Amino acid sequence: MAFTEHNIRLVFGLKLRQLRIDKGYSLSQLSEKSGISVSYLNEIEKGKKYPKTEKIIALGEALGCSYDYLISLQLNKKLAPISELVRSNMLDELPLDFFGIEPSDLLELLSVAPTKLSAFVNSIIQIGRNYDIRVEHFFYSVLRSYQEMHDNYFEEIEKYAKSFISDNSINFKGIDRTEEFARVLTETYGYNIDYEGLAVMPELKSLRYLVIPGKKPKLLLNKEISQTQLLFILGREIGYNYMQLNDRSYTSSWVEAKTFDHILSNFKAYYFSSAIILHERKFVKGLVEFSTNQKFNPERLIDLMEDYNSGAEMFMLRITNLIPRYFRFTEMFFFRYNHDLANNQFTLTKDLLSSGLHKQPGTISDFQPCKRWSGITILKELAILQEKNEYERPICRINRVKYTQSSREYLIISVAQPMHPTENMNCSISVGFQINEVFISRTKFLNDPKIPYSEVDFDWLMRNSDNCEDDLEKPSVMLQKMQVEKLRQAVHDQLQAT
Repeated sequence: MAFTEHNIRLVFGLKLRQLRIDKGYSLSQLSEKSGISVSYLNEIEKGKKYPKTEKIIALGEALGCSYDYLISLQLNKKLAPISELVRSNMLDELPLDFFGIEPSDLLELLSVAPTKLSAFVNSIIQIGRNYDIRVEHFFYSVLRSYQEMHDNYFEEIEKYAKSFISDNSINFKGIDRTEEFARVLTETYGYNIDYEGLAVMPELKSLRYLVIPGKKPKLLLNKEISQTQLLFILGREIGYNYMQLNDRSYTSSWVEAKTFDHILSNFKAYYFSSAIILHERKFVKGLVEFSTNQKFNPERLIDLMEDYNSGAEMFMLRITNLIPRYFRFTEMFFFRYNHDLANNQFTLTKDLLSSGLHKQPGTISDFQPCKRWSGITILKELAILQEKNEYERPICRINRVKYTQSSREYLIISVAQPMHPTENMNCSISVGFQINEVFISRTKFLNDPKIPYSEVDFDWLMRNSDNCEDDLEKPSVMLQKMQVEKLRQAVHDQLQAT
């Protein structure tokens, strides 16, 4: 891959800094020898400036090297992995500025690190190539970490949502606010909304919408989308405009993920749309009322979704937004599985872990097997209903799981529904809660005897391996690990006894 202009400056600055250090010169000493100011030299070394020819010649004379060597893009053997990192253009693609990191600062850190660190950088690059790890995978990992650090609650976006509702006198007495949202887009932001705009584009039939930017943006919609999906799309377009998110995608993020800013803006607009559809105060009130019931009623949960004109993913994600904030409970996780009916293939497509679980060693390995189990069993049930032509509305299931080895318990609520307009595709959305004193005090239906209960041990995992295979090792490996763990415990007990 060719070097970009930005990366050429970075390589030149890195090489100049290394030559200066090898000569034992400070910036002031190199300034005296070359006649170039300290401030300008500093900007060159940080990759912000590229000197003119006469200055390069002066630097070469001061450092005892040729002009050709200085302008070449080759670094010495020690810095070769860093050259490879720069050549990959990864520094341009990674969201370093999101963390307040300058690319030159990262390169400077790497340049003074021992050889082992350079070897580590090279290994990371090779792993990425060998396993086809694309940069968007990293983008989504950064976003997921960003959400987890904030317990998936973003007060600034909540304030934007409340201001929008107030500014536009949005009415929450009725269920459907589609007309209100469409009015805002057309009258305030000059949109032209074509409700069947994708009908003449068969190559885009899998998309729900496409925005054609311009002075009067065109919102082309798939006529197969549901009213719930339409409301969400309108809300997201309002979010892009109301929060002035200019670096944005013009369709679903799984199609466009050009930069981290695209993904971050998409997330903010998604969050905003959820917040203006599932009003914070009203939604929390509904959660409180639901959690105080003595029995868990899955149909009532689906009723709540429909009352809010919300899809399963938005509804369940909104739970993860607000429960940590208002219920003071952070030990939870969220995940989504897709089911390709044509190939009978299940894929984990979204995974979010609350920060509360990070603090507890071993917790992740606890609930990993049941992620796939709970997400896939409900998808298999949904597929059977569809085969029998008995599917009418999203289905909801709940499971209580205890891990015998750690004694930790989780309550997992899952919802499954078709992914219109995508053909032959279903999805399941699940939210899991670790059962502790806080959760018990806030959830009255926890002891409902009708909630299925499972104790997960080695035998359970073997019986359910078909639904857990992505997260499980081979039985022989698992058994060996269990034996080693027992041996370690025996050694530990013996040492304690003596």
